[in-house]
Amino acid sequence: MRIAGIIIGIFGAILFVWHAVKVVMGTDVNSGYMDHKVLSLVGGLMMFAGIWLYIVGRRRPRH
Repeated sequence: MRIAGIIIGIFGAILFVWHAVKVVMGTDVNSGYMDHKVLSLVGGLMMFAGIWLYIVGRRRPRH
C-alpha cells in the first residue's frame, strides 16, 4: 500500500504542477473536464490520497 500511495501522490503532484504551469503560461482550458477548478481539485485530492495511503501502509503491521 505504501508504493501505491507514493505513485498516486507523485501522479497528483505532477498533475497539479502541470496545471499550475498551464495557468501561469495562459494556456489553460476553461471548459469541460479540463476546467481550471477540476484539474486543481483532482491534483490536490490525488496528493492527499497518496499521502494517506502511504501513512496507512506504514502503520499496518507486517506479517
